[in-house]
Amino acid sequence: MDYQAAFNIAMAIAAAFGGWTLRSITTSLENLQRDHKEMMNQFVRRDDYKSALERIEQILTRIWDKLDEKADK
Repeated sequence: MDYQAAFNIAMAIAAAFGGWTLRSITTSLENLQRDHKEMMNQFVRRDDYKSALERIEQILTRIWDKLDEKADK
């Protein structure tokens, strides 16, 4: 076997490994993007969370005010 044939075999192996690596990375990125899109539908948006927290704070404030009135009596 001459050097050219050995070099061609080595380059073919390196190219196959490089192609497999790139395909693996591409598949991982596609899975990550799909999971991200699914996750966006499952979690609460920040605006919705803020409005819910404001309502809870208002209710808690009313409860504390009523407790203070009771304690004053």
